Amino acid sequence: MIYIFSLFHWFILNIGHESSCVNNVAKRGI
Repeated sequence: MIYIFSLFHWFILNIGHESSCVNNVAKRGI
């Protein structure tokens, strides 16, 4: 159970990081 939760948590963090990177690129207008 804890292992599944940690995997899910890592997945959420990964998605959030990628979306923030995309937002930064969009703000720069690249």
